[in-house]
Amino acid sequence: MPTGCGTWPAFWMYDSPWPDMGEIDIIEGVHDSAVNSAALHTGPGCSMDGVPEDSFQGQWNPGLTAQAATNCYVEAPGQSRNQGCSLGFPDGTFGAAWNEDGGGAYAALWDESGVQIWAFRGGCVPEDLRCGRPEPSRWGMPAARFSFGPRCGEGHFASLRVVINLTFCGDWAGVSWPWSGCLLRGVSCDAFVRGHPEAFAEAFWAVRAVQVYRPAPGVRN
Repeated sequence: MPTGCGTWPAFWMYDSPWPDMGEIDIIEGVHDSAVNSAALHTGPGCSMDGVPEDSFQGQWNPGLTAQAATNCYVEAPGQSRNQGCSLGFPDGTFGAAWNEDGGGAYAALWDESGVQIWAFRGGCVPEDLRCGRPEPSRWGMPAARFSFGPRCGEGHFASLRVVINLTFCGDWAGVSWPWSGCLLRGVSCDAFVRGHPEAFAEAFWAVRAVQVYRPAPGVRN
């Protein structure tokens, strides 16, 4: 996956009108981060408060204070604009650290119970997934879990399209530049990107496949 100062790669799903149709961020991060960040973005009325923290491997990212960013509403008070409910994955799930381990596979399960996301590094991709017969119940604890229920109905998400993109600077990589380690390389993100094209030799996606599965007839999940 892309890496380097000034980069903002993402693998995500959304549809219009946004955010009413919802957004699911599966892979996202900036600069030289080694930690993936997954998130949901919605209109009002969707919160992940109460999701058991022992049911996933990641940790909620902080909002504008030390309070966890568990409100998926894009204008949630106490969180950065469009932060959504945001989870940080274990170390080594993003950027150069992911690439150095030979890449791997990300998998997301979206059903009536919520959204779960796994990051399988290197040679740890489950055999059922390699063979095109995924059985998520065998994959162990997910890195991220977003649950649907009284605090967030499944109707916040519908008809999403898959997007894989790479942004330079932008709202996240550009705004976070002053307090990132990249500040030592240039006074601003825009100036660095314009003046150092040689810095982006690793700023590309190498994707073997994107596979989408639906339940077999008669199977709800």
